[in-house]
Amino acid sequence: MVESLFCICRGISFYDGKYVVGRVGVVMPMTLIDALLWIPMLSLLAYIPLVCWLDYKYREIDHYWWFSLALINIPLSGFLYFTGIYDWYLLIPSVIASVIFFIAMRFHYIEGADFMYSLWIFLFFVYNPISQHILMPVSFIIYFIACIVITGMGRALWNFIHGKGLPPLLPTREDRFPMMFPLSFALILTAVLA
Repeated sequence: MVESLFCICRGISFYDGKYVVGRVGVVMPMTLIDALLWIPMLSLLAYIPLVCWLDYKYREIDHYWWFSLALINIPLSGFLYFTGIYDWYLLIPSVIASVIFFIAMRFHYIEGADFMYSLWIFLFFVYNPISQHILMPVSFIIYFIACIVITGMGRALWNFIHGKGLPPLLPTREDRFPMMFPLSFALILTAVLA
């Protein structure tokens, strides 16, 4: 784990096997850092059943559902960035991916709740503690595109088999497949494989 921390944290100035001193002089036990790095990924994965069910059942997710996710991850991410555990350059792919998804939302390719969940993924899931890699927003977008293509092909095949013809390029809101399922599957693939 120490090697991965040195890859993502140039601000670590001292390591003696038990404690790490960050860029701003915060002394933390190594096991605490390991535990903190798991929280963003686990909290996002824990939200998958809830957001998928709400998106499937109501086709809309109210903003108050995101409160506990933000309450956990905003202070934690701020702590990880300001103590130097995460470097600031890790925000660049997160912001670029967020802008891309915002543009997709403005053109109605995704809806508001899909954008909110992807925004939380981009901003909080920058490091994967399983594979010890960084730049998870880039990996997430690659897996999300693959999930969208597979979902579209599956839906087209389903409609063709049942004699409904091919779905329109931009279906109405009622005819759309809930995008939270491909988003969630892409998050699971990113957490496990990236």
